[in-house]
Amino acid sequence: MIKKRTPNRDFLEEIGRVVSWTGRVATMLRIHFLQQWFSLSAAAVEAALQKMAGNKPVRGIL
Repeated sequence: MIKKRTPNRDFLEEIGRVVSWTGRVATMLRIHFLQQWFSLSAAAVEAALQKMAGNKPVRGIL
């Protein structure tokens, strides 16, 4: 199956090439991007991360 090219997909692929996704900075960037993309408050992001971490390890975030 061929995936449709979209501006979002292009952006994510470009970010993947430009940003080194390792370490604490990468985690902070991922959290920031998620917060912006889904219009979440800092408190909402913190609550969601705590909920996910309580259930299982979140690969790539925590």
